[in-house]
Amino acid sequence: MTKRHVVKRTRTVTATETEPSTASSSTAHNLAVTPAVRQAVRNAVITGEDRSLAKKTKGPLTGMYYGDYQGVEYAVAAFSMPYTGTTDQPTLFVRLPHVPWFVSITDLGGAGPLDQATVIPCPLRQVWDIGCAESP
Repeated sequence: MTKRHVVKRTRTVTATETEPSTASSSTAHNLAVTPAVRQAVRNAVITGEDRSLAKKTKGPLTGMYYGDYQGVEYAVAAFSMPYTGTTDQPTLFVRLPHVPWFVSITDLGGAGPLDQATVIPCPLRQVWDIGCAESP
């Protein structure tokens, strides 16, 4: 494991960088957003788009979250889409174990702030410091 600093909004936090295959299945981990991860998330967005619009789609934009919990990888990213910009952003992406691609799950932006999204497991939300109202 290596330590790295991640800038989130205007503050810096220390996070443990871990590869998904070595992550404990019962612990949430903040993972490094690599160029390959950014491209995999982008591919999930542009797969269903008209190819001419795909070239005009910008993102993932700065501020992407990426982590692992119970063997499932989660990413939250925003894109600037042709005609709509960043409306209904960010989007939640999930990659199941042994599956090489991400699936776009939902637009989080239309439902409220990121800290109100309930489809992201609470332990991962805590690692990302976006709050969680987990019941005891």
